[in-house]
Amino acid sequence: MKSISVFLLTVLFSSQLLAAAGTTDPSCTKTNNQDPYENPTRIGSESKLYPNQCVDSDRFRNAEIVANNSEKIEFANYRHENSYWIASLEKSATVKAVYFQIVRFDVVSGVTAAHTQIRFVFDENSPLQLKSQSSDETTTTNDLVISYEASRPEGIPYNFALGAVDNYLSVARVMSGAQRLSESTENATEQYEIAIPENERVELIARGIKQSDEEKFSRFYNTIKPNCTTEVFTLIDSLPSQRSKNSEPFLTVISNNPIAGPSIEALEERSLLTKRFANLDDDLLRGATEPPQNEEPDLELNLLAEIEDFPYSLVFVSDGKIRNDRVLNKAKKVAYEVAPQLVQHMGASLMLSGQNSSFSLLGALKGLSPVLKSELEKMNSDLPDEAAQISLFFVPWNKTGEKIDVLQELNVEARLPFETYESSFEKMDPIFEGLGRASRAKGSTDDSFSFLGLMVHMNLKKDASQIRLQVLGQAAPMKKQFDPIKETEKADIYSFVIPDYSGTTAQPMVLMNLEQDVRQEEAQFNIEFGPFSGLIPQENSFQSMGVISVSPDSCLARAQSSPYLEGEVAVLGILGKWKNVNFHVTKVDFDLEAQNARKVDVTIKTLGFICAENHEESGDAFTDQAISQIDSLKDKAKEKGTSLGLSILDSFLSNNEENKLPGWE
Repeated sequence: MKSISVFLLTVLFSSQLLAAAGTTDPSCTKTNNQDPYENPTRIGSESKLYPNQCVDSDRFRNAEIVANNSEKIEFANYRHENSYWIASLEKSATVKAVYFQIVRFDVVSGVTAAHTQIRFVFDENSPLQLKSQSSDETTTTNDLVISYEASRPEGIPYNFALGAVDNYLSVARVMSGAQRLSESTENATEQYEIAIPENERVELIARGIKQSDEEKFSRFYNTIKPNCTTEVFTLIDSLPSQRSKNSEPFLTVISNNPIAGPSIEALEERSLLTKRFANLDDDLLRGATEPPQNEEPDLELNLLAEIEDFPYSLVFVSDGKIRNDRVLNKAKKVAYEVAPQLVQHMGASLMLSGQNSSFSLLGALKGLSPVLKSELEKMNSDLPDEAAQISLFFVPWNKTGEKIDVLQELNVEARLPFETYESSFEKMDPIFEGLGRASRAKGSTDDSFSFLGLMVHMNLKKDASQIRLQVLGQAAPMKKQFDPIKETEKADIYSFVIPDYSGTTAQPMVLMNLEQDVRQEEAQFNIEFGPFSGLIPQENSFQSMGVISVSPDSCLARAQSSPYLEGEVAVLGILGKWKNVNFHVTKVDFDLEAQNARKVDVTIKTLGFICAENHEESGDAFTDQAISQIDSLKDKAKEKGTSLGLSILDSFLSNNEENKLPGWE
């Protein structure tokens, strides 16, 4: 499940609170107070995942001005050769070049984010003077990098998805190019020479140092703003030569290419981009000046299915029962805000693999449950006594309905690469038509999970409200062997299979559902499997209009379209074992509190006999027929340190190349 195209919504409408996010705390020191410039910092309680944890001050430090006069500026915490130095910058120094740097990295398959920073290269006659903060050593360097980063606790890697809400603290680090290169060895650091006027280059450095010193760790980092790129452009745009251009502020584009492409475009719009220079490693290690040949990155990634006349759009629909505009707008805002939180949690899981992915996803969803409950409770007093429903769809859409500017409505400083509309439940046909076209367009995908659509449904009623979040996709063919295979008296499972039904209406659909009821403490989460031909509005206790289901009533339809476990089971008496039995998995219910699977719905098809029953993972009887209990499913899962349901989820989340079709037999 390494490709979820709706990841572009990960950062949409996320919190923009900029309260004092971090506080100085001597107990967080890593130098035993031997370095007066360490500034040990504790992350504030507002952080969703790391409240009250210490920032890794060995890596993340703000610049601290020691002296600033007409001749020079001295500042501490310049990072070079994995040590900290007090740097002395002569204000008459010559900066011979300024580079905008881009380090691209894949978030998930089809989504390429980037880190950006700005590098200044000094003339050999006016290098940066350095004095160690821990000894009497002195040295010089010929460059300086200002990098706005997401600071975090020790041992915590950067996660693009987790930056969508308040988790990390923003900090402006200052370092040498060699230091930057030593910290970023996996991906190339692209360099673009930019035309900053010579008389403003030292001033630009001084402004960055001053900002780093003043802001320290006072703000939360955010993948919308403030992030590495918005801060660099704000710094550049503050120069007198740039203010006169009246450039539009840089806005992150919420898309599969949120940073790199828009950054280059913004430099061109400001008439700053001179040329693509050599990558940082070629520059520092080999003295190269030209970029590598044939290394022009593809800035247009086909993240979503491109469907003629049905572009992906946000579509807000209502049943018309909420007639108070204030209440409707409040509900609409909640719908727009909770959707990306679900995707953010899913995105974080996609960056892991196997068991870690499933536990990360379930744990994150558990954390989202109280958020949903709180939002429902905040609206409760304004809600009607008669249930009303609103839904938000991110699906291929035929451009009918009223076009709206949702970012402007919600005061979000970002850009969207798609349009937003308002429609009604009476016009659901374009949604199903668009999803069908997306399914056919994604039929040949190699990814374990291909995104088709995102839905947010709110059933609003005083004291009885519910929210259901749905992510719809389709599974790619794959086969994963169970290892080790251990025979038991009752059953033996060989492998997990997602069959190849591409190009047919039986192509396996996958629907993830997260539902929160204001009357319940915990949210409910499950995954349904079924054929696209069974994609229908679901009528159940949710009193839904537009809530989607992929599980038809037909046992045969389930068995023909769902993933299955291959194996054999014991039968009564002298019949021995039934071989080549397929246990078709149609639904898995997960316990978010225990981060485990509560129940797995299985359809058994063998010898022409089809039976659908629920199989409790506690080992209750699977059927009253001749088929034995399949306790070994649970036993095998225990061997892997997980449950049957989590084994299925692990297979689904991990995108192992060797298990893809074709050639899987």
